[in-house]
Amino acid sequence: NRSRGQNPLHLVSAWAARQRLVLGQQACAEKSNEITAIPELLERLELTGARVTIDAMGCQTKIAAAIRNKGADYLLALKGNWPALCAEVERFFADAGPDTCQHHQSTNNDHGRLEIRRHAVCHDVGWLTSDRRFPGEWRFKDLAMIAMVESETIRGAKTCLERRYYLSSATLTAQQFA
Repeated sequence: NRSRGQNPLHLVSAWAARQRLVLGQQACAEKSNEITAIPELLERLELTGARVTIDAMGCQTKIAAAIRNKGADYLLALKGNWPALCAEVERFFADAGPDTCQHHQSTNNDHGRLEIRRHAVCHDVGWLTSDRRFPGEWRFKDLAMIAMVESETIRGAKTCLERRYYLSSATLTAQQFA
């Protein structure tokens, strides 16, 4: 109730997708955001053997390290909050030859649209973590894979193309990533 000076409660939730179950929630502190709430939530969860997926807000080196330290793998969406890294990964997939990555394609013809998803994964990420890079640069703990999803959505005569990029500590096949 803003008229009484009460701000809405902002929660971060951990969700088990297959089980359709909320595993835990953490309120964001006043004048804070998800970046500080996510590690607090992760600390309370048993994550050993799990794969934790987080949107671009959670694509942080400390969050990736916290996930790995709990015995889990991360799959983090990469966007403009890491502009240089995102640009490098975009360039990589734009220039990658056919044998550089594993590929998988899926098609969904539902809800009045045709969606074709092209998935690509690359396990050769040494160029992102090598010593040739500059000192003090970010490091995503145990980075093992970069991935891309290209979604082509056709609705009537209109076609929309979108690409999304990911970082992962898990070594997934393109089909597993899909």
